[in-house]
Parts: sequence; C-alpha cells; structure tokens
Amino acid sequence: MTGRRRALSRGAAARITYHDGAHRFRSYWSRRARGNRELAPKRRVTGGSFRDTLPGMKGTAWSLAAVALAGMAGWTLAEYVIHRWLGHVFVGTRNPFTLEHRKHHATTSYFSPWWKKAIAALGALAVATSVASAVAGPMHGFAFAAGLVAMYVAYEVVHRRAHTHGPRGWYSRWVRHHHFTHHFQTPKKNHGVTSPLWDWVFGTLEPSATVRVPARHAMPWLIDPATGAVWAELAGEYLLQLRGEGPPAG
Repeated sequence: MTGRRRALSRGAAARITYHDGAHRFRSYWSRRARGNRELAPKRRVTGGSFRDTLPGMKGTAWSLAAVALAGMAGWTLAEYVIHRWLGHVFVGTRNPFTLEHRKHHATTSYFSPWWKKAIAALGALAVATSVASAVAGPMHGFAFAAGLVAMYVAYEVVHRRAHTHGPRGWYSRWVRHHHFTHHFQTPKKNHGVTSPLWDWVFGTLEPSATVRVPARHAMPWLIDPATGAVWAELAGEYLLQLRGEGPPAG
C-alpha cells in the first residue's frame, strides 16, 4: 500500500508540475506578445471602407468640375482674342486663321474644312494640357484642357448652326442677331460668338435694333421661300438689303 501511494503521489506531482509549467510557458509568451504590441510603432492604416474614402472622392470630383468649368470659361476668352486680333486686327500677318476668316466673311456659307479644325483642336489640347498640368498637376490640368476643348466644340456647333438654322429660343436668337451685326454692319465689333462678356469687358459690344443683311449673303433660314422676303416673325430684327440699295434711312 505504501509503495502504491508513493507512486500515486509522484504521478500527481508530475501532473501538477507539467500543468504548472505549461501555464507559466503560456503566461510568459503572452506577456511577450503584449509587450511587443505595445512597443511596436503605430502603423498608418491605408485601407478603409468606401464610406471612409467618399468625402475625399467628393472633394476631388468637385475640384475637377470647377477646373473644367474654368477651362470652358477660358475658351470664351480665347474665342474673343483669336477672332478679334487674328481675324480683324493683325490681318497683315496672313496667319492661317486670318485667311480662313476672310473667306468666311466674303462668303458667309464657307467654313474651314473639318481636318483643319481638328488640327487646331489637337494643338490647343496639347498646349492647354501642358501648361495647366505644370500649374495644377496632371489630373487638374487635363480637366482644364477637357473643359476648354469641350467649349470649343460647342462654339463650332453654335457658330455653324447660326448660319444654317433659324433661332429656337432666346439664346439662339441673341447669338444670330449679335453675330450677324458683326458680319454685316460692324466687323470691328461683337467678336464674341457664344458670349457677350468679353465684348462688354473690352468695349466692343455693339447692340443693334435691326440687322441689314445683303440679299446675296442672306442666311437660308431668314427668307420665306413663298414671298422671297424675311419671315414675318423675324422682320423686326432683320432687313433684307437688295443689291444696289444704300443703307436704309436712319
């Protein structure tokens, strides 16, 4: 009995020693792990949910939209400068724009070929992107250039339709009246096509109650084919001037 008790005691002691050792082992490494975490440098979390990144994305989108709008406004100034100075002031330089513009004034139905306009648009895009990127960075630079070129395309559409299609609202009515005052009465005035802003800024805005249109330059939408006269609803704004007639009295 004594020997058996001794064996049991030794077995119990061994189990106690084993469990105690395992507990101490786990406690030791647990303390080490906690210590390492506490001493480790804090790392910046670069991930996150879509909701966390949304405010930054909204800010970038708003800034890109604002820069694109600035590019569109920039085209309205470029439109005025090119038209006024290259088309009507420095005409002795015989630059490509001057030559094309003279043809357009001589024959109002003439427009430069599309490939010339495409070359001009690509050149403007390259220059605008380079300059704007150097100032504001590539992303915002491209946004500015995209706004500028988009407004240039809009200008081309507005200008061509002014010659080929009648007005369909207050803006298109203003565009035609303003532009054809420039064509047929005051070529040194009203250089803006899409906006009167820069004519107003530079003092070249010239309002006109009635536009005198030479019959040989009359736009197709202006004349009523049944009568050969100006459409009744446009008669208060346009007056057809036949060949050999002087300017109307007053």
